[in-house]
Amino acid sequence: MIKSEASLYAVKYNHLSGHHITDHCHEEAQLTIAVSGTVRVQTESGWWLALPGMAILIPPELYTVLFTLNRPNS
Repeated sequence: MIKSEASLYAVKYNHLSGHHITDHCHEEAQLTIAVSGTVRVQTESGWWLALPGMAILIPPELYTVLFTLNRPNS
């Protein structure tokens, strides 16, 4: 994890296809980027897909469930 003076955090995860992160929330906003494969973010009000090269901005204190889909073998 990288922490800057402006409280910016950068974390890289390399999840396999089908990975599931259960219902959780963060104190800070989170920018989830799909570098390869697809990420689905689900909340009480709906769900969003980030295709490769796209991102989803998740507001702070919002409960989400994440799924990874179709990640190519690397």
